[in-house]
Amino acid sequence: MKHHFLDVRDLGKELNNLMEFPDEDQDRLDALLALCKELSIEPDELIRYNEPCLIPDDCFEEYARDLADDCGLLDAKVGSRWPYTCIDWKLASEELQYDYTSVEFDGETYWIRNI
Repeated sequence: MKHHFLDVRDLGKELNNLMEFPDEDQDRLDALLALCKELSIEPDELIRYNEPCLIPDDCFEEYARDLADDCGLLDAKVGSRWPYTCIDWKLASEELQYDYTSVEFDGETYWIRNI
């Protein structure tokens, strides 16, 4: 599945542009500044933020599954068989969220890895 992550560095570039030309889209500028506040960073730091992606809340369970696979925890040969088909991915993703912080951005909830 292709996740619809938001790249924080791209948002930082957008923020820098909007700060130079605030009349372009004040609502978007306000949303980006609110994101900086939620992340407890200065606006000029967003472009250099250490954790680059915001994961949409409704994709987090699939993200957890893909992360486990990317880390080699799921063998592609057996991943579609027991016991992998019995894993409670909802519970696994909820436990993974302890390492993440939720933030609100543009009316949506996203998760970003704690740094």
